[in-house]
Amino acid sequence: MNTYIQTRACLRVTCIFCILLLLSSTAFAISLEFGTKAPDFQLGSVNGEKIALSQHRGTIVILVYWRPDQKRSLTALKDLQELFKKHGSKGVKVLAITAESAKENLQRIIENLNIEFPILIDSERNVYGDYGIRVYPTTLILDRDGILVDVLTGHAFTYKIKIDGALQYRLGEIDRQKLREIVSPAKEEIDEAALHAERRYNLALSFTKSRSVDHAIVMAKKSLENKPDYVPSHVLLGFLYLENNEIDLAIDQFRTVLDLDPLSKDAKTGLGSALLQKGEAESAMNILSTALSSNPYPERTYYELGKAYSERGNSDMAIDMLKKALEKAMKQGILPRQISKCK
Repeated sequence: MNTYIQTRACLRVTCIFCILLLLSSTAFAISLEFGTKAPDFQLGSVNGEKIALSQHRGTIVILVYWRPDQKRSLTALKDLQELFKKHGSKGVKVLAITAESAKENLQRIIENLNIEFPILIDSERNVYGDYGIRVYPTTLILDRDGILVDVLTGHAFTYKIKIDGALQYRLGEIDRQKLREIVSPAKEEIDEAALHAERRYNLALSFTKSRSVDHAIVMAKKSLENKPDYVPSHVLLGFLYLENNEIDLAIDQFRTVLDLDPLSKDAKTGLGSALLQKGEAESAMNILSTALSSNPYPERTYYELGKAYSERGNSDMAIDMLKKALEKAMKQGILPRQISKCK
């Protein structure tokens, strides 16, 4: 009997511990507590407006704190733009906040993603400190009274579905039971598809490293059968087509990526390389130049620009670009990320 009681007690402690672990990622993501009023702030926007949180009282507000150099932050902005178009006329506002102060870079992101909501600049990081932001992106949902009712950290595959469901619930369009039906099954389905896509992408990557290009192409295609919008597989497939000299197929893949992620440096580099191989040196140089901006892996881009300058007879610039490519390659060892190589 004592053993039974002890076992039950251990199971209860274990369950409580597991629940705390599940909750901890959200609970410690920000210092602001659920059910409390979000601190007011006033920040300047990229367009020069002064916008205060309090001026949106009476509406449901989505706040997202993000980083311009982070892909998942940019994907979150893209998702929020779609949700803003869907719910904006119903009394839903979106405010995107960043500590980045380079307005030119921010304006380019706004244009590339067709953002219609304000991008606010927290250059002194006051909001960052007041809200206790610890993860990028962090997305908060405030009700009409400015009370914090939901927090999402990072950008999971269910990000857009969860926010869409939360907005429908707060707008009175669905009840709590329907909200659970929307979120839970979708999470299971999307995670499973993404998991299979990622596994097959990793297999394709392994074939690529062993120079089994044809096998890599097959596996990358299978990855996209699981999840057609899986960007890494489109990028890899584009470079594999380049390796096989199937230029038009490569261009299709890189343009697909740029539709999904307009800021993808790898896709721009690959597209520039493909255009160069088609003899379109000027177009190649233009897109390769944009790929250099804030690119943490610019080696292949420099290499392709060197080839482009060589095609146009500018040997000094060609040598300069190729020297930069070599310098970066010696430091990084990969071109770009883990999928492309200098020849």
